[in-house]
Amino acid sequence: MNELAANAGPVIPKVIIEIANNVNAKILAGFIFILIHELSVFMYSMKEKLTRLYPNYTFFD
Repeated sequence: MNELAANAGPVIPKVIIEIANNVNAKILAGFIFILIHELSVFMYSMKEKLTRLYPNYTFFD
């Protein structure tokens, strides 16, 4: 554990520094980010399709 992580008071900077130092954590964080991004793109495309099919309804609003 380096000095930055030792001096950081809250938990969140420690987590960020741990991700920056650990290769497996980098891969996991990237995978989670990609997963969330893909999910949001899928939701948006489904919303577009549903609003085209059913113009009178509002979805996810």
